[in-house]
Amino acid sequence: MTTDTPTPSGAPVDLPVRAADGAPFDIVQTYHDLLAQNRDLTKPVVAIKALISLLENTNSVTAHETMDVLQASADRLTNSVRNPVPLVAGTHLFLWFVRQMLRDEGGNFENVRRHLVDNGQVFAQRAIHARTGVAEHGFRVIKPGQTVMTHGSSRAVLGLIERAQQAIPGRFKVIYVRDHYNPKESERVVSRLRKLGIPTAPIDGASVLTAVKAAKPGVSAVFLGGEVITKGGGVISRVGAAQVAQIAHESSIPVFVCGEEHKFVAFMPWWNEIGFDQKLLDFGTEDAERPATDDPVEWVPHDYVHQLITERGLHLPNHVSTTIYQTYGSFDG
Repeated sequence: MTTDTPTPSGAPVDLPVRAADGAPFDIVQTYHDLLAQNRDLTKPVVAIKALISLLENTNSVTAHETMDVLQASADRLTNSVRNPVPLVAGTHLFLWFVRQMLRDEGGNFENVRRHLVDNGQVFAQRAIHARTGVAEHGFRVIKPGQTVMTHGSSRAVLGLIERAQQAIPGRFKVIYVRDHYNPKESERVVSRLRKLGIPTAPIDGASVLTAVKAAKPGVSAVFLGGEVITKGGGVISRVGAAQVAQIAHESSIPVFVCGEEHKFVAFMPWWNEIGFDQKLLDFGTEDAERPATDDPVEWVPHDYVHQLITERGLHLPNHVSTTIYQTYGSFDG
């Protein structure tokens, strides 16, 4: 999962794959096009859609050749982005699924390709429905009269809060911790919640501890989303999430991580060593404009997580490891 030298996105992969116009199929460009066109989909699912598009265009004829093409393209895709972890989650799951289908179909690649291409849109819809499932299982955590806290713009978390508003309209409050690196997005989230009739108080990250102590009768729960949910039940989320979770944990406030199970990865960071350099520290002796950092992320350790909320219900953090083992037959995925 190294990304020290990202692959240039403009260089087409030298594999037996051609786009409809005869040009070499570019998995990286396809991924970014699909990401722009499918704002409701998570990065792991968009990576899977890109690989399905590759299957639609591949000229390979044997199962072995197909897997070589898919693996090489998955590697190129994950090496092309600064943060590869969400794409690793999607491509790893898809490659495992294709291997299982090839085994079940006796190695008949054409049957597998036809099934995956024909059902590509169905898969995307199921991913969206999974997010709805998170909301349906989790909204009851919020009770009338409570104040809850969240951070970032997780679609799973926002869906859960909106579902709670449908059930108990205007009868709970939200403390929203602004994302320092995405101020306009934070404004949109606050505006969205308020337009739904949810009393919302935006605060800066530096005010979390003070806000927790000031809220009366208190903060009842913290909801966090993220790009991937790691083995053990931690989550890789926006910078600032770990501080929110730590303060909540030390204040005996339960932290709920919300996300779809296709985000599960057999990956356990060593504290905040998440596999790529984000260049958050820019030391200098002269005043200069700091270069923009693109959506920096950090690991929220599972020690801070009370429960996971997925499309299959509420679970203890070890549900991730259990699911990975049940799926892949190994805790390493």
